[in-house]
Parts: sequence; C-alpha cells; structure tokens
Amino acid sequence: QNELGVSWSFAEDQGYNTPYNRMMMKKRGVVQEMLPYAQYLPQMPYVRESRRIVGVKTLVADDLERGENARHFQTSVAMGDYYMDLHHTYEALEFDLDRSDFTQDNGPFQIPFEVFIPAELDGFLPAEKNFSQSRLVSGATRLQPVTMLTGQAVGTMASLAVSQGVQPRDLDPLRVQLELLDEGSTLIQRWYADVPWNSELWKAVQVLCLYRIMDRPGPITSKNGMGFSATENWGTDRPISEKEAVDGIRKLALVLGYTLNDPTQDAFRGSSLTGARFYELAGQISADLTRLVQIPWAGEAITQKDFALFSLKCIRKVYR
Repeated sequence: QNELGVSWSFAEDQGYNTPYNRMMMKKRGVVQEMLPYAQYLPQMPYVRESRRIVGVKTLVADDLERGENARHFQTSVAMGDYYMDLHHTYEALEFDLDRSDFTQDNGPFQIPFEVFIPAELDGFLPAEKNFSQSRLVSGATRLQPVTMLTGQAVGTMASLAVSQGVQPRDLDPLRVQLELLDEGSTLIQRWYADVPWNSELWKAVQVLCLYRIMDRPGPITSKNGMGFSATENWGTDRPISEKEAVDGIRKLALVLGYTLNDPTQDAFRGSSLTGARFYELAGQISADLTRLVQIPWAGEAITQKDFALFSLKCIRKVYR
C-alpha cells in the first residue's frame, strides 16, 4: 500500500477512536507515531481459535445439520444457531473429522454433555472454544451467545460435581438439564406457541422431547425474529388417549430406571381417559411411578399438559 500510495485500510467507523481508547493506548506504551493508527483498533485482540480437548465425544460437522436434518442429542446442555464459518480457510479442514461437503446452513443445533468431558482426565472441565469439537464446528460455536450458554452449562456441571462429591463424568446429564431448565435455558431445537416459556409446562415439554417420552418433531420456521418456532403446536390442551398414555408412561419409567409391567393392548378403552384410569394404567406399568406422585385429577379427562406436568414431577422426585 505504501508503494502504491494507497492509504492504510483501517476501518474508522468501528467506534474505537474515543478519549478513553487514546488514553489507554498511551498508558500501554504505544509510541507517538503509531497512535494515529492505534486509536482505530480495539484495546485487546479477539482470539478466534484455541486449544481443544479430546473428549468422550467430539462434535463434528455432521452433528450440526440443521432444520429437518438436525441431529437430536438426548444429553443436550446448550444450543447454538450460527453457521460453520472459517473465514475462507477451508483448506485447513481436519479431514479425519469432517467432510468437505459440509452444510453451510444456519439454524438451531444442540451441544451435548459428553463434549465437555475429557476422554481421560478427571477434575477438569473446558468451556467456550476449548471443548471437544472439530475446527470447522468451532466456527459455529465461537459466537458470544453460544459461549455464554456453554459456559453456563459447564458452570452448572462443575457446581453439581463439587456438591455431589463426584467427577463430572459421573454426573447424570438429566440432573444437569433440570438445573439449566430452571435457569431458562433452551435445550431442544423447537419452541411451541402453546407452551409458555419458562413455565413448568415449558420445562416439562423440553424434558419430554429430549428423552422422546412424548416428542413432537417437525419443521421449524422463523417467527417474531426467533428462528426455531415449531410450525405446529405441541397440543397442550388436547386430551391424551390411553395408547399415548401407556406409551408415555412406559418411556418415563425407563428413563427413571424402573422395571416395567406393561398392560396388554386389550386394556385400551378408547381415545381419552380420566385421572383414575390414568393412575390405574400407571400402576399396572410401574407401581414405582404411582408411589412418587399423587394424581389430583381423579374424574377429569387427562390432557397432554397433565401428562407432561405429571412426568416432570416424577423426574424431580427422583433427581432432587
């Protein structure tokens, strides 16, 4: 640029040229002749990449498919939505981890518990840019909204490990997820218009979808500036059928580690059921469930919402 007589290409519109910035540049010892340039620079450099651990799982590009092809992680503890951006340095891909024909889409993706657990080392947890991921994936997880969420997840894991006196790898991811949900974290790729955020129902639906106890997979769209709105409702007020209840109770019992005694298909009595019948079915499938939570809706028709809240109460009883 000097040889061509072209002006230096500092961006002068970034807001760094302030009295404070100029004062700090002088205090840091920037020589006088460089101050006209330094005043347009930030106080500290942005470190884009850093060391990454080898974890129990390494997050790779195939794990960051989006939309209908989005990968489901039952042990999700954080979310991101940025695309995999390496600033045109794709020749430096780690081909032992990623293919060259990776997706360039954006949209919500999950980050699982296992990428924060070192493969061999105990007593240590990474966050931000240091967890187990490929270089390509780090182009999507380096953004501040994502790093704040991964930091929150790791802080929760560390706190629980200390309070329980166990190594992080021995934590139950569901216990971590319950804490994160109580703090308002989102752990699945879809929000439903009929499920109010941060309500007990919202937390219950997140858990039911995470563990496929009663999931509602489907397309998502951008609505009111939010890029992960489900196109269909979850079905909060819809009555639950006996078959749906039996399937859900069975999966709930398995998540909690209970032994199953399934009712026969002949036991189903139509499209909806009362609280008394629900309690009867739950007892037939696993008596442990009925000992956890008393069911308040004896003669009333049971809705999807009722089942979701019952499930969350059972899970909280076991994990709290």
